[in-house]
Amino acid sequence: MGFYEGINLSLAYCEECGYEELEMDVCPKCGSSLITKIDRMNGYLGYTRVHGDTRYNAAKNAELKERVSM
Repeated sequence: MGFYEGINLSLAYCEECGYEELEMDVCPKCGSSLITKIDRMNGYLGYTRVHGDTRYNAAKNAELKERVSM
């Protein structure tokens, strides 16, 4: 038996000005809410927000918010 080790990085970027940050819902540079976010969900990296709109239901979004990074 071995062990599993992985690195999970989130990325959010503004579609208006291109500003990138690990976590944001509104761009601190230009104030736009047209944010695209990439997160790990259920073991896979995926787009959780595209053009400012979420791709997950309320339960999935709550799970993302409750996650703790170590």
